[in-house]
Amino acid sequence: MPVLEYTRIAAFAGGYYGLVELGFGITTGKFLGVFRIFYDVFFDSLTATAFAYIIYTTFYVLFHYEISGWILIFMTIVFLVLMYLFTVINLRITAWLIILYRYYRS
Repeated sequence: MPVLEYTRIAAFAGGYYGLVELGFGITTGKFLGVFRIFYDVFFDSLTATAFAYIIYTTFYVLFHYEISGWILIFMTIVFLVLMYLFTVINLRITAWLIILYRYYRS
């Protein structure tokens, strides 16, 4: 959404979307921006569902117990929230956590 707002205000947004607008027109640039947003949301949802399904199936194979279907949906939502949190965490905090993890692991 920020890309769409920025291209509405600025004549040239710069970067990939700005070049698309210059080469193919404003409509194509905005369409590509919206398409990219939907692609990212779909890809993140698919990834979270795959992780949840792998855990769900592994639990069944290892313990021979099938857990409820709503837990699969709950795990998908939890993975989506975790992926969002890890995306917005400051790089300095992430590096600090990696150093701390490596220190205590060794």
